[in-house]
Amino acid sequence: MRKDRKIQMLSIVALVLAITGMSLGFAAFSSTLSISSSATVTPNSDDFSITFLGLDENGEYTSESSIYPISENNISGNIATISNGKVPTISNMKASFTEPGQSVIYSYKNLNTGLYNIYMKSWVFDLLDGMNDVIECVPAENSDVSSELLSNACQDIDVKVQVYSSDGTELVDGYMRYYFDIFGTSLVSFGDNLMLSPNDYYTTVISIEYASDGARADGDFEVKIANIDVEYGTAPLE
Repeated sequence: MRKDRKIQMLSIVALVLAITGMSLGFAAFSSTLSISSSATVTPNSDDFSITFLGLDENGEYTSESSIYPISENNISGNIATISNGKVPTISNMKASFTEPGQSVIYSYKNLNTGLYNIYMKSWVFDLLDGMNDVIECVPAENSDVSSELLSNACQDIDVKVQVYSSDGTELVDGYMRYYFDIFGTSLVSFGDNLMLSPNDYYTTVISIEYASDGARADGDFEVKIANIDVEYGTAPLE
């Protein structure tokens, strides 16, 4: 009988020690367990992607590296460069002007090649050194245009930006200089949340326009446009 009681006591002590050990073990585990109030998820690059498609030499939206300009009224436009990546960039947009009324157009598609709905977050003007505007006017090669007349003519150069959905609906219609004056180098979706579902696209049209009633320069000059970096995200702007 005494032996049975001794066995029972040992069993109870063993059970208490086991429970205590488990409690201490759980406490030790709990002391290293933390839950963050927020988290950042980086989508796989294959699942989250935007591709710019520029006009090729045949007028088709197939080029992932360049945009052939559409010139009007005997103007010479440079072939722009597309850099597709995490932040797609359009660069090398420039044209040589000889008289008012001329314009050149750069058009490209913004194609959602990923698996998520994406939203345009911002345009950022990557300005050239010394520029305080979205454009820069310089004398054309072998041109002796006066700096004063060039400056006056440059004030009548504007850059129009239009964005159309895949069904042709106009989403944005504005001028870069106007937005630059208000927002500075960074534009946030022109005040809109431009959303693209997978495999959908919108078309961006950038026009460099020399007003038909603009001041004349006494020689040819080039107009350069600041590089444009476009950032996208998977959530709409608040």
